[in-house]
Amino acid sequence: MELDDSILRVKSKGNLPSIDIHLNAIDKITIPNGYGIPEVSMKDIANEMSGDAKKNFIIISSSNQTQRFDFIIESYYMLRQFETTIESWVKKGYKIERI
Repeated sequence: MELDDSILRVKSKGNLPSIDIHLNAIDKITIPNGYGIPEVSMKDIANEMSGDAKKNFIIISSSNQTQRFDFIIESYYMLRQFETTIESWVKKGYKIERI
């Protein structure tokens, strides 16, 4: 997944083309409160082993459909970039819901 101030680009594994979602054409963006890097603490590792791993996702809702995209944050740099992009979207007036 690639994020910028106005487009969410979803890349898939394999040869499928990427999907560009223009944020000005959507109604709401939903993200979890507890996103982050998996397996950072012993508690995270225990949760993963019990089948309750940290889930990072973004849900895009428009008037006629809702799409959920799951992703993995692999580094603190990626985590900070995600947070910065979300802050930018809020400043631009996009509706962000945290669940």
